[in-house]
Amino acid sequence: MKIGFIGLGNMGIPMAKRIQDAGYDLIVYDTSATQMAIMQNYGAVPAESVSMLSKHIKCIILMLPNSQTVKNVIEGEQGLLATLQIGSTIIDMSTSNPLITKKLGAKIERHGSTLIDAPVSGGVGKAETGNLTIMAGGDERAYNQIVPVLKAMGSYIEHVGPLGSGHSIKVLNNMLSATHLLATIEILAAGLKMDINPDKILKVINKSTGRNLSSEYKIPNFILNRRFDSNFSMDLMCKDISIALDMINALKCPAFLPGIVTQLWNLANEKGNRLYDHTEIVRLYEEWLEVELKT
Repeated sequence: MKIGFIGLGNMGIPMAKRIQDAGYDLIVYDTSATQMAIMQNYGAVPAESVSMLSKHIKCIILMLPNSQTVKNVIEGEQGLLATLQIGSTIIDMSTSNPLITKKLGAKIERHGSTLIDAPVSGGVGKAETGNLTIMAGGDERAYNQIVPVLKAMGSYIEHVGPLGSGHSIKVLNNMLSATHLLATIEILAAGLKMDINPDKILKVINKSTGRNLSSEYKIPNFILNRRFDSNFSMDLMCKDISIALDMINALKCPAFLPGIVTQLWNLANEKGNRLYDHTEIVRLYEEWLEVELKT
């Protein structure tokens, strides 16, 4: 079976490699010649363009930075729809706006093909080992046909509902992740002001009811050691939680924390000139409190 893969960034490269390792014939495309060369050296076939790829492949994966890029790749002048074969399946594994996903899905359906949204969670490390969490939305019959492909990249795969459901859960999950990272940093900063070692605070929290992914994994591995190398940028985190906030507001849900959380992340992102790793959110609090959270 031939698989097309568009978008060879930090996540796209290891995901594409997992598909290649699973024995699929892989055809790839990216605007970066360097990224294309990496995958060509790994055994994948480079495509000359997006439209050339869709002319020959009926199962195409997108791993792109945002909804606008996805939209351009699908319906641009030289996009997928220009040459897409009837009966094709496009799998958008990007973190995209679910409202835009639904509109694109309707256009693709009129073309006689199917869009599945299947964003991922787990970061570069789990992408490399094939242990991503994948949340898929869309037609269940079409989803069942692509499960073997998804299993090459993920260890937990769930069909979560109609088209747009996967993207909805992904941005809501990232809003929760952004919230508990902020909350945990605030607690550690308060403890440090009381002259309590942050390591000791985390040891107790992680054996108590306040434990979360940030306290158990992110803060020990990326913040207290001052590495800040999670490979997930603050700019991407801000993009994801802004999508979540827009969706929450559009639905008129009574949610009070997301607006505050989004403002804090956007402030830190601007201070870092949109270049920070997302774990560097701690620098905002360190500047305010004139302390440094470290082991």
